[in-house]
Amino acid sequence: MRRGQKDKAIEVCQRARRELTVLDSEAGSGEAARDQMREVWSGLEEEIRKGTLDLGAPAVLRGYVKTHWRAPAPELPAFGGE
Repeated sequence: MRRGQKDKAIEVCQRARRELTVLDSEAGSGEAARDQMREVWSGLEEEIRKGTLDLGAPAVLRGYVKTHWRAPAPELPAFGGE
């Protein structure tokens, strides 16, 4: 996003959701965590499309993935700058 490559950023979000679909419990995360992770990637894509992505979004995403890969978070992270 920093380089203005909105389409590439959207592709990353879409690819991440597809790859989550092929993972199973052997990958170290539960189904509920993967479902929420899909929601997170969808939310990120939505903010990219709207042009409201906050500059801190990569750090928020990185922290979310590290912390909630195995278990869902109590609430979804926010990526929007509005």
